[in-house]
Amino acid sequence: MTYNATSAPLCANSEAFLKAGYKVWEPSRPSFRRSGLLILSPKLEERISTPAGADHDQLRAQTRATLDAYVENGTDALRLFKRLSKKLKLYELRILDPKPGARLIGGFIDTDTFVAVDFYTRDELPFKKTGQAGRIHWPDVVDDALNRWNAIVPNVPRIHVDPN
Repeated sequence: MTYNATSAPLCANSEAFLKAGYKVWEPSRPSFRRSGLLILSPKLEERISTPAGADHDQLRAQTRATLDAYVENGTDALRLFKRLSKKLKLYELRILDPKPGARLIGGFIDTDTFVAVDFYTRDELPFKKTGQAGRIHWPDVVDDALNRWNAIVPNVPRIHVDPN
């Protein structure tokens, strides 16, 4: 897996994140189609790249495949997203398989550019359908993402996209 900021089209606000150490996700397989841009925080990139034991290898592989799908398909892959806060313009990129899955939290700075500032495995989060409590509550997830964003690039606005 490589990261190369020059191989994907950048929107005007991307540079602020790259200067702060964020990385552009490069698909892990060769691809001629580039429709979306995904920018990851250093913490997130490390969490996705670092082996966490055999029980997480499948999740890591599916996370990479989901990131690749967004970069290759851009707005055609918006079904992977769910809005967390309409007011704050924060979204989750959902990795649904294998169970329990994972969530990347962030915002759009352009219609096809998503910046992910945090990552949680699904078992870390509450889940109403199963009654799972999780170690962190959704309001805290939103607050943490907003605080990370504002600490790094307070002047870069997030925009609304319609993931439905």
